[in-house]
Amino acid sequence: MSRNDECPSCGSSPVTVSDSRATPLGRRRRRYCRGCGRTWATIEIALDPEGRVSLIAPLLRALRSAEAITADLRPVLAAIEQQDADDAPEPSA
Repeated sequence: MSRNDECPSCGSSPVTVSDSRATPLGRRRRRYCRGCGRTWATIEIALDPEGRVSLIAPLLRALRSAEAITADLRPVLAAIEQQDADDAPEPSA
């Protein structure tokens, strides 16, 4: 079971998708917990052929889009920071 199948508030698993749409960053899904009634959004970002997050094109589209808001960019920026940290050379001793 994926993390998206569980409610982040109560841990309940009867979670449904109430809305799904394409955005400049990927697929945005509104999820609803049938256990406690909480709603939240997830954004699914596509991977390139090597299995890495392909961020340049979606980020450029998002920046050009009037719909790009700070909340939508946070996951992308966090992924860029993580990817940079993963690619950084190890410090020599």
